[in-house]
Amino acid sequence: IEDDVKGLIEVQNVEKNDSFLIWGSIYNLGTVKAENVTVVVNDNGNELKFEFSEIEPGQSKNWSMNKEKINYYGEYTMNVVAFSEDDFEIDGTNNLTSYSFHVFDNEKHQYHIDTKNKNLLEIETTNSGEYEFSWLESTIIINNAKRQSWDTLVLDVDTPKEWDYKLNFVLPILHVLDKTEITLQLKPALETTVGEYKIKINLTDRNGFEAGQGEITVNVPQYYGVKISAEQIDNNINIGVTNSGNGKDTFKLGKELEEGLGLYLSETYFELDAFESIVVNGIGIELEASEPKNAKFRIESMSNANISAEVVLEVKKYISDGDKKNQFTNIILATIAIALITGIIYQRRIQ
Repeated sequence: IEDDVKGLIEVQNVEKNDSFLIWGSIYNLGTVKAENVTVVVNDNGNELKFEFSEIEPGQSKNWSMNKEKINYYGEYTMNVVAFSEDDFEIDGTNNLTSYSFHVFDNEKHQYHIDTKNKNLLEIETTNSGEYEFSWLESTIIINNAKRQSWDTLVLDVDTPKEWDYKLNFVLPILHVLDKTEITLQLKPALETTVGEYKIKINLTDRNGFEAGQGEITVNVPQYYGVKISAEQIDNNINIGVTNSGNGKDTFKLGKELEEGLGLYLSETYFELDAFESIVVNGIGIELEASEPKNAKFRIESMSNANISAEVVLEVKKYISDGDKKNQFTNIILATIAIALITGIIYQRRIQ
């Protein structure tokens, strides 16, 4: 058959309405020149002749037949016989052969799909310092599930959202033998949780039928990370912790308090799923002086000693609205008292 990219390609079987070329050759095995050679081809019931005036020793001559959109399906048989005027023919049994192939109807093709990963996924660092998964390279092996014609296949990869994939070939895939191997590259999104994923592969044949399914197993490794934040609201301290890793992890929360500051943590050990967050409360705040004091909170991963984060919060003494009102009342009373005392002194001076 003729392919726009690769030129003429040998196939094993064809399909109804295909256009193709049947090619043959005759070879002079003798040591003398063969003259007036005739090749008779019984082309599935039609007889054709090809004549060659001479063939030198060790040389071959080619013959061919073009078939345009053949309107036939079933077994296609060719019987070929060669004749010559050579008086020194030693073995005439070499002068005949047969060849057969099948012309299939425009029917559904069927394939088995096997896959094999060439490497393992790893965490890499980009040029900008960001993390990402490496490319997983997988070989896809397409095998005929039955005897059938050559095919052009469309491959669809059902990846999770935000995953990337690359093909090392151009669609559609030209499938001419019993087996075709192609390479596919997959890259999970960084937000993918640790675990095993089955990526579905679907094939569609040149007649538009679903022709086979397979899957690639992707084992996403676990990476670790943690984030921490802290804020003071009135007399409460909220410490936010987020597991920024893609797998379950256990964390330890600790504190370092400046002298004169005291508080307790509602939790110090806890487990978080991938990308899960929690708020830990700082309770029982005691501040000896009115000026702010610093509190440092540190979170550590219990699974990976290299993973930790810390934050420093300036803790201020909280004055409630009631205390503010009492302070304001005391200031007013003190002002009135000062005014009364001043008035009495003024009156005495006049007297």
